[in-house]
Amino acid sequence: MPTIDEVKCEPDVVRLLLIEDDEDDALIAKSLLSEIRGIKFDVDWVSSYEGIPTHIAQSQYHICLLDYYLGSCTGLDVLGEALQYGCQIPIIMMTGTADREIDQKAIMLGAADYVIKGEVNSQLLERVIRHARERKKAETERAELHAKLIETSRQLGMADIAINVLHNVGNVLNSINVSAGLIANLLQKAHVGEISKISDMLKTHADNLGAFLTEDSKGKFVPQFLEELGKDLSSRVSQTLVETNTLLSKVDHVRRIIDAQQDIARPGGLQEPVRLEELTDQALMINREDINHHNIEVVQEYEVLPQVILDKHQILQILVNLIRNAKHAMIDKEGNSHCLTLRILRRVHQVSQLEVQVSDTGIGISSENLTKIFAQGFTTKAKGHGIGLHSSALAAKNCGGALHVSSNGEGCGATFTLILPEKVLEVPG
Repeated sequence: MPTIDEVKCEPDVVRLLLIEDDEDDALIAKSLLSEIRGIKFDVDWVSSYEGIPTHIAQSQYHICLLDYYLGSCTGLDVLGEALQYGCQIPIIMMTGTADREIDQKAIMLGAADYVIKGEVNSQLLERVIRHARERKKAETERAELHAKLIETSRQLGMADIAINVLHNVGNVLNSINVSAGLIANLLQKAHVGEISKISDMLKTHADNLGAFLTEDSKGKFVPQFLEELGKDLSSRVSQTLVETNTLLSKVDHVRRIIDAQQDIARPGGLQEPVRLEELTDQALMINREDINHHNIEVVQEYEVLPQVILDKHQILQILVNLIRNAKHAMIDKEGNSHCLTLRILRRVHQVSQLEVQVSDTGIGISSENLTKIFAQGFTTKAKGHGIGLHSSALAAKNCGGALHVSSNGEGCGATFTLILPEKVLEVPG
């Protein structure tokens, strides 16, 4: 059994893929690897181009040594194919002669480094391999951190939207409460009990009903009373139907708000066919109650576009944020009639790009703040968190688009423009 010290001194095992069609050169490379102290290399040697794709597709290797000359193809061909297969292995290209152009092309294609066979020794090879692995590890950690930051920002953005959704649902529930109260009041004050009294009275005088209705002092008022009761009940039924329809509409509005919130809360990344005008209307619906409450006019200018392939959930989150931001900007500018304008159009000078514009007549943005409006934590609101616009900008970039803003200054309103790639849904012919 090995001692503790012996266990500590066990060499690091590195799984290495050697792509080399010359057996002598392969033996030299293996010999150099064996001279490196502190590392044990588990080498798989591939000598023909035909076997490369299978090995490249595997993620079981830590490093790859790739010869430039491979018979009918070159190491640059392999590099291109490696990218096509989504290879994550650091690849070091080896060649027999120094060629700056090949060196540059190899690095541009994604090679981790470039060495010349006749000039390489075990120390240089060890350093190149170590640096390549360290760089790859750092790249992986940065990518993971970036993904975590995007997801954290997205979750914070969703939380911010959830607060807005709860606020709007609260407003709708107040309206529901008012409608329910009116319905209850109309039903409580309906003279339904009087109908039973009239019915009992008519049954009592069933034998002399004609004389009762024409000669009796009480009976003479029955026809007039029934007429007035009918008018009152008819009026109350009409009012109750109006309030019931309003109540049903408000309940449906709450349901649609919740559905939209669930759409936003779903994980992003799924590309699916959507219509931008439907997503924009859905985002507008979430904010509609406050917009109506503050008498903000809404103008919708939608260019007729086909379905496009987008991440529905992330785009909806962005649009909800932009409309809410515009709404707050207008509410904060008191004493004016306001207008929210939503536009959907193709970009004039850019092929295969779409724009969704959200324009407001609110407080505007100073030239100083225009440059930092999307920065994390930046906000001009007293109770703001600087989350919504930052998460929206990240989500737009994550969807292959971008988010821009323009404003003529404070008090002049602002326009936020969401730029998206136009990936049209192809219908089979």
